[in-house]
Amino acid sequence: MSSEHNTIETELYELTMPGKLMGREVVDSMARKVGLVRNIKIQFYPLNLILVVKGVGVEFVINLKEVEAIGTVIRLKNPAKQTEEIDVEDVIRLRQEITSELKMLYSSLK
Repeated sequence: MSSEHNTIETELYELTMPGKLMGREVVDSMARKVGLVRNIKIQFYPLNLILVVKGVGVEFVINLKEVEAIGTVIRLKNPAKQTEEIDVEDVIRLRQEITSELKMLYSSLK
């Protein structure tokens, strides 16, 4: 019997925007706004909880083990090297993009 397992992965979305996690700003350890939580992934074998972060022109994943705190913002333990800092206008635009993506996703499920 093989000791390797197939990984099972699913994505979770919230129905409100911003939600408890979706649409929240992500701030790295250098206090830079680096993106918004787009969705949450759960992987099994082994269990991993992952935040998908949408920045300007980039999406990247953050393992929940790399999160320092979850409050009004998601604070990371380390600098986010995958993206540049975003500003208030970027936050507004990214929330609108995520909301539009969710509307398209939910309309296709009906």
